[in-house]
Amino acid sequence: MTHPVRSRLQTCLTAAGAILAAALLTGCQPLPSNGAAATADSTGAPGGASVLNVADAAISGNDPEMALKVSQSVLATNPKDLDAIYHEGEAYYAMGRCEDAIAAYKVALTIDPSSSDAQTGIGRCELRTNAAEAEIAFTAAVQDNPSNAAALNDLGIARDLQGKYAAATQPYEQALMVDPGTESTEVNLGMSLALSGDPTDALQYLGPLATGQETTAKIREDYAAALIAAGRNAEAQQVLSIDLSPNQVTDFMNGITTAIQEAQAAPAPATAAPVSTNAVVTPVTAVPMSPSGNDSQSVSPSGAPIAAAPPAPTAAAIAAPAAAAPDMSMPATATATPVAPPAPTPPPAPAPAIAAAPSPPPIAPATGSSASSDQVIR
Repeated sequence: MTHPVRSRLQTCLTAAGAILAAALLTGCQPLPSNGAAATADSTGAPGGASVLNVADAAISGNDPEMALKVSQSVLATNPKDLDAIYHEGEAYYAMGRCEDAIAAYKVALTIDPSSSDAQTGIGRCELRTNAAEAEIAFTAAVQDNPSNAAALNDLGIARDLQGKYAAATQPYEQALMVDPGTESTEVNLGMSLALSGDPTDALQYLGPLATGQETTAKIREDYAAALIAAGRNAEAQQVLSIDLSPNQVTDFMNGITTAIQEAQAAPAPATAAPVSTNAVVTPVTAVPMSPSGNDSQSVSPSGAPIAAAPPAPTAAAIAAPAAAAPDMSMPATATATPVAPPAPTPPPAPAPAIAAAPSPPPIAPATGSSASSDQVIR
């Protein structure tokens, strides 16, 4: 038994591509029966498993109210019967009471945190209004049970409804490996391939289904959509003419063409956040200045030279001779001393050489006066 997807998913769709997906995708597959859970958890309710078969028949017969009564009768005896909880959630879901259904499935998760069926049920409820949340639930369901073909199919639907057509093909293909030949999954895979820009492969799935004896008008429409995606409009018109009037054919083809173009349009690339240059500027006070004898390398944060205090002298500068400027009374050759030698070596002591130089001859004093030695030096 499959659940129709068109009407129940329209409310969460806005983009034309998503609307197209909702209109053309096949419904969710039924939840797999948890026979192991029924055997293990129905021991407290004699005949519980056989009673729940009545709930299954009620769901299939579009009588969810009866299914709810049956499942709750089992839960009244054994509140932890997982299979009964699943049936209760399924009944609530069929009645459109998704909040109650989610509550039931969450009770199941408290009993079995790795319940793939419970996650699948939650995902189907979320699928009505929030495809992104549904994808999270279906992903958890698949992680708990990679062979859950229903969860895999529904995961593809959740991605399709978000416009993730290429990503949707993977769970559909995996579902077909688990459960080959499932028509609803093949139709969904074909539509995802067409919408993701691969109409050739899409036609390989949809062509045989559309021309088979068990085909439906719905499948023929899906096949026509893939033909339009492949640029084979004349063939699409011929297929659509089987079920639609000429005006309906024109409207369908125009709508599908527009929707496919929007679906296949490349999304705008994500714009990287601008990098602020201030974020990479380290404050001056946070980084010690490397000692240097070049004052021009020391600047304030504004870029102006720092003139408040001279930089600390280096070890080489401390060991170097203190006479930075030559004595103008001596020849230039006597002042060729390195300012900052690479290694602190004892420099030649110029003071004794100066002291040993002969004093200039005294200047003859003027008549009637005497000159002191200070006057001679000056």
